[in-house]
Amino acid sequence: MNNMTYSLVWSALLSLISQASSQNVQIQAIPQTVTLRENDLVVLCSITNPSQLASLFFIQLSKNASGNFTTVVSVASGNKLLWADSTLYNRGAIASGSISTKSTPQLRFTILKDIVRCPDDFKLYKCKMSGFDLQSNAFESETMPITITYNIKPNVIEMPRVRILGETNDTPNRQFSIGTVIEITCEGQIGSDPSNTIGWCAKRASELSFITLANTPIHSDATPLGCQYTRSSTITYNLTNYDTFTRFLCESGDTGTCGTGTAIQYVNITIVRPTLIVKVRIMNDHNDTTKRQFPVGTVLQITCQGQIGSDPNKTIGWCIQKKNEPSFTRLSQTPLHSDAGNQSSTITYNLTSEDIFTRFLCESGDTGLCGTGTAIQYVNISTTGTEGSSTTSAPSTDDGNMDSEKYINVLDESLWRVIAKYFTDKPYMF
Repeated sequence: MNNMTYSLVWSALLSLISQASSQNVQIQAIPQTVTLRENDLVVLCSITNPSQLASLFFIQLSKNASGNFTTVVSVASGNKLLWADSTLYNRGAIASGSISTKSTPQLRFTILKDIVRCPDDFKLYKCKMSGFDLQSNAFESETMPITITYNIKPNVIEMPRVRILGETNDTPNRQFSIGTVIEITCEGQIGSDPSNTIGWCAKRASELSFITLANTPIHSDATPLGCQYTRSSTITYNLTNYDTFTRFLCESGDTGTCGTGTAIQYVNITIVRPTLIVKVRIMNDHNDTTKRQFPVGTVLQITCQGQIGSDPNKTIGWCIQKKNEPSFTRLSQTPLHSDAGNQSSTITYNLTSEDIFTRFLCESGDTGLCGTGTAIQYVNISTTGTEGSSTTSAPSTDDGNMDSEKYINVLDESLWRVIAKYFTDKPYMF
């Protein structure tokens, strides 16, 4: 039988087929919603009442790809598979089926998860069957079309962008001074649901794990891109002295817990701690001195110079701790501050007999309490015994000469004390 004769016979046969309800054949998507790259796309055409059928001519699956339904694949006499969609067949789609009414007549169509394409494969599908009933009446039945939906998990987020608040351009810097307010922006895929957003977490150096940021992000509108949506998300963050090393995480996908997203990016931010330098000068001298011991009554100028952070209104604070005092206290003297920038702060201090050993502290940053600054420097000052004298008396000389009586006094006052302390328990000869 040539093709023309076969076509005429088939047309005549179909003309005898009466239209039946779709209850003889059903269509099912397994699963109804396909998660891309995780699920195979499966369409099952099955016969609901095979015991009431004498025989089947075919079971057929069709797909609406461009406005009209076209046949994808059929199973016909002899359980032979007839592929009409060569594109799907060549891509690797598979089918199996049987039209034997003595078993379970069905046609199963599968696109394996690794070759599923979105949106090409997520179209309208319907099933059709034809055969004879027990009264030898020819009939055909067709299902209503179904749509196979999809779920796509995001897997791409761009590297976060950082910008100082108020500036127009992003910065490549990842190290900032305390008090800097930065904006961090992440942009990327959010999946197939346009209501999804990008989540934010952070972990400071002292913390064991990431925690969700309390900052409220600003999200852009979702933009479709293929089967995915993309959007950006921006947080504003004020850097404090706790942010010595803070790691920020932005993620999309399953963001119920920090780090569970399917698309994740990180950015590390550190702070630059200000540094301070201390200089000491005797009042009315022109140069600084490296000495740290002075006679009682000496008037000192102590200068602390360095960074104060991003707020030009900040200053350098001063504290003092004398011998036998348990802690630092604020200096009562009013410092002289230079203009902001690389600021300096100078105090004038008159050494008294109470300054046997006095420790000065200068600090910038959080100076609410002594020693809480982010940059701290110390200088230790001690005094010699009486005003204008030295704690260690040197032997008096006249024109570089010393008589025997003065030598004996030196030995009695100094040398014998050392010998008595360190050498009397050993058999030394003197």
